[in-house]
Amino acid sequence: MKTFRIPLLSTLAAFGLLLSTSQTQAVDCPSGAACTEPVGFVKTTLQGDSLNIMGLTMVPAVAIQGTLSGFGTDTLTDSSVDFDSALTTGESYFVEVLSGDFTGTSLNVSDWFGDTITVDGVSDLNSILVGGESYRIREHWTIGKVFGANNEVGLQAGSSNNADLIFISDGQGGFRRIFRSSGFPAGTGWRAVGQGTSDFSDEVIWFSDAVLIDRRNSDPLDLTLLGTLKTGVTIVPVEEGFNFLSSVYPTDGSTLGNSGLFDDSTPNFGLSSGTSNNADLVLYESQIGNGDFQRFFYSTGFPAGVGWRKVGAGTTPQDDSVIPSAIVVQRGAGQGAVNVKLQPPF
Repeated sequence: MKTFRIPLLSTLAAFGLLLSTSQTQAVDCPSGAACTEPVGFVKTTLQGDSLNIMGLTMVPAVAIQGTLSGFGTDTLTDSSVDFDSALTTGESYFVEVLSGDFTGTSLNVSDWFGDTITVDGVSDLNSILVGGESYRIREHWTIGKVFGANNEVGLQAGSSNNADLIFISDGQGGFRRIFRSSGFPAGTGWRAVGQGTSDFSDEVIWFSDAVLIDRRNSDPLDLTLLGTLKTGVTIVPVEEGFNFLSSVYPTDGSTLGNSGLFDDSTPNFGLSSGTSNNADLVLYESQIGNGDFQRFFYSTGFPAGVGWRKVGAGTTPQDDSVIPSAIVVQRGAGQGAVNVKLQPPF
């Protein structure tokens, strides 16, 4: 019988093995220059014969960092940068806003020409920008980058019926199922269920999305991801229903209390509070790998008191409950979408 598990993520101490003085310097750098951030790795163990949920908790290195000289409805301009030279044709990128009221907002880069990039993910940039904001651009994670162009991580290959399945968000509330095909009928490579021989090695994995992996082999499998440690806040959209999210940052020190999931100091940000019957719920395992998902909510008063609480645990505070690499957020019907400002634990 399959169980639903959250895999084990390595501790920040293991991550720190690759830190050096130069790698821990601040990311404030001249316009157009790539910036140095702490680099390292996280290790995840996929449980055998289980549906695992994991967050990547690392990001690709910064490719460009600068200051906007202008913007339009869906364009960003930095007159000091030639994006045609700075970005690589065929790669996929996202841009993150680093200053202003919407610091931490990330948008997909859909095109670029000269000193201007085109983005999607917001209907009108006038709603989040005023001009002069700083920004940084990174490559997206993709199937090939995370799992290896030739399946270097060692997921079970085969057909869609017996290979390990990777579930990633399709951006429309569902999942795309990707597997490593080992031959007939889909050929050899990364494929998506129902998509024939099309290559999905460049399929984007948004860094703030959780990834689900259906391990169809009884043996556990260790995955190692090399990357950089994301600094600064991260704005994550939460829709009605179930949202499968990465916690974005390494899990040591990340708790419900310091996560930013609930923030009554910033209007229009954060999950809804209340009672266990009407507040947004945050779900994750009580112990890594045991399949027992606990439900948490931010209580605003009677009967559970004020603060993070666990459904069924009365007034016991849960602010210090450690968040794993991935969580599930359940937002109630009729509440609409909301943005959450995830806070780094360092």
